[in-house]
Amino acid sequence: MEFYALQMEIATVVLAVIGLLAGAFWPKHVSLIRRGLAEGALLVVLASLFLAFPQHHAFFGDTFVLDRFAIFFKQILLGTAALVLLLADAHGPLRRQGGAEFSALVLLAAAGMMLLASANDFIFLFVALELVTITFYVLNSFLRGEARALEAGLKYLVLGALSAGFMAYGLAYIFGATGSLNFDAIHHALHGDKLPQGVYAFGFGMVLLGLGFKMAMVPMQIWAPDVYQGAPTPAAAFLASGSKIAGFAVLLRLIFADLLPTAWEAQPVLLMALAAITLLYGAVGGLAQTDLKRLLGYSSITNAGFLLLGIAAGGDVGHAAVIYYLVQYLFAVLAVFAVLTVVANASDTADRATLAGLHRRSPLLALALLLAMLSLAGIPPLGGALGKFFLLLAVLLRARVDPAFYALAGVAVAGAVIALCYYLRVLRGAWADPAPDAATRIVVPWTVRVVLFICMAGMLVLGVWPQPLLNWALHCLH
Repeated sequence: MEFYALQMEIATVVLAVIGLLAGAFWPKHVSLIRRGLAEGALLVVLASLFLAFPQHHAFFGDTFVLDRFAIFFKQILLGTAALVLLLADAHGPLRRQGGAEFSALVLLAAAGMMLLASANDFIFLFVALELVTITFYVLNSFLRGEARALEAGLKYLVLGALSAGFMAYGLAYIFGATGSLNFDAIHHALHGDKLPQGVYAFGFGMVLLGLGFKMAMVPMQIWAPDVYQGAPTPAAAFLASGSKIAGFAVLLRLIFADLLPTAWEAQPVLLMALAAITLLYGAVGGLAQTDLKRLLGYSSITNAGFLLLGIAAGGDVGHAAVIYYLVQYLFAVLAVFAVLTVVANASDTADRATLAGLHRRSPLLALALLLAMLSLAGIPPLGGALGKFFLLLAVLLRARVDPAFYALAGVAVAGAVIALCYYLRVLRGAWADPAPDAATRIVVPWTVRVVLFICMAGMLVLGVWPQPLLNWALHCLH
């Protein structure tokens, strides 16, 4: 039965519907409902370890695949959604507004992301991508009483529609060049003698622009700082983690299906330029930021540039490094947003002044912020250090064949050094600046404690014991 392949997506949608119904009948128990949905999502991930088996054929007319790669990313994305739900339960403005719709939308967005991981057809991919975009539009503007949230939702909607237009335009060119939108059929046509390579390359470039919106890649990155700043902190956390993971999962899927234009594989100048410009844009743009959520928007752009290093370098080493980097980045960025969820609970604003004396007000939050910022900066012995090392290794290995990659490695090192400045500036506020006279100790809700302990453990384990994840990443590639 083909619906076996959709077991995780069906379970996630069922959880979302249960959450909506429970919120309608028990509106005063939203926190309990949200925690129950988070636990249910984690149970689905646990059940998938025993019930989801890789298949060697496609489903639903060859539009959907269930291989190791897809199952791995589905588990990561649904686990991310569960952690975001725990953060949402501790977020003051969301608790005051009430309603179970936020939790249901997070699960629906996760279902769309999981569908993206299994896409084997551009039409299927486009529909799943729009499901994610529409849910995030509502999530970003969920606090409808705040002008900043409405502005964030509107910016995301307008730029999301623009990216969808780019993708639809590109799909028209791909269909005109190959006569199909199925990945397998395009692969066969791509290696034929009569394929107009220029037309196909242009169409694929438009598709890459559409995906670049999800990845916060130049030139589709302009929305990230503004939307991160205005959106509710849990929604921004899901954007920074889940949306980026889903976008790069799709890009990796296209590469594994051997759909890159032939010229791009032989001379990846465009991919190298995108990686370098994206990395430097995020690193330099973050230097002037005082709002921490806005700074994380620029950090997200910088990390998209680092991930594009592995895409440009290619090969098993580059692709495995991308998968490793995505997982370790998930733990680091969620830890930062968890800290901001508690510190900025009252007003949902977070500049560097709000972190003053954090080590005295909450040692747990200060420690989590320390580990997360050092991991994002690439300082050993945390996962971020090895993530950057593996990506640079992939670039240097490619440089043996193409010396231009030495210049790309130099740009990556320069970007990492520049970004280190604003990461350390955040830590100075938390650990060196004196606490305000009227400052009191911060009470950390148990749901945030769970998220923090998971994220800190993930950063430390991946920093000292990366081999299991790397082996699994290489296993997923074949």
